[in-house]
Amino acid sequence: MSYFHRFRSKFHCPVVNVEHLWSLVPHETREKVAGSGAAPVVDVMHRKAESQQTSKPFILPQISPSVANNEKAYIQEESQSPFRLADCPALLYVDLLLGEFKHYKTRLAHGGIKKEVQDLLLEYGVENLAETLVEGLSRVKKCTDEGRALMSLDLQVLINGLKHFVSMNVKPKLQIVETFIKAYYLPETEYMHWAHAHPEYSKSQIIGLINLVATVKGWKRKTKLEVLEKIESASL
Repeated sequence: MSYFHRFRSKFHCPVVNVEHLWSLVPHETREKVAGSGAAPVVDVMHRKAESQQTSKPFILPQISPSVANNEKAYIQEESQSPFRLADCPALLYVDLLLGEFKHYKTRLAHGGIKKEVQDLLLEYGVENLAETLVEGLSRVKKCTDEGRALMSLDLQVLINGLKHFVSMNVKPKLQIVETFIKAYYLPETEYMHWAHAHPEYSKSQIIGLINLVATVKGWKRKTKLEVLEKIESASL
């Protein structure tokens, strides 16, 4: 339809996503105002100017306390973002995740919740984090062997960082992430066996991995279609 005399004011939507304003506050400021009763001031225009000066801002959806226990909401938010986990420079998204997990633990500690319940919520938070990372990795469209190796290093940094916040052994909880990362190196004939041996991954996650590997390693189109057809028809 032809559209003449376009008035931008008709599309003005004065809505602020209040839930994510807290992510604009630096962690140092959060620690200073915690428990003091003071409210930090967020200079939104200043942050906007900073983002405009950056040629390609690296943005990762933050795990805010309100969605930390809601995997579907976080995954939906991640999928709607114009940036992906692979767009972030090494370790940046790890620092963001650790910062949000620290804030999550602080909120639990000051929420009047019993220690046993806090431990259970932290454990669930680690499981949720692992599942979210796998979902994000399954949506990566481009990767190199070096980039995949860096993902493994980033995961180790994340595991070491989480040890400071939870008393449990977090490595077994994040094993599904490491296994998914290393599946990138499998030969093309092994993916059907691997898919059957790992029912913890959804069919869409496995298909995303195969699409990535087939693109990067130059599989023949016939081979790719045969593998995808077998996986889509199989009961994983």
